[in-house]
Amino acid sequence: MKIERLKKGDIIGIVCPSMIPNPERLERNRRTLNALGYRVQFGENVLKKHPRLPGLRA
Repeated sequence: MKIERLKKGDIIGIVCPSMIPNPERLERNRRTLNALGYRVQFGENVLKKHPRLPGLRA
């Protein structure tokens, strides 16, 4: 199976399942990817804190 390369205008989805993301870094990376011609979509829960795991975000 051959995977197609990303093209300008394609969407890149970002999720952070195992770490606390830095909001400023996420925004900087979004701007960089936008400047390269890609659209960025963050996962619904990328910045939400998990209620049962102290210090972790889900």
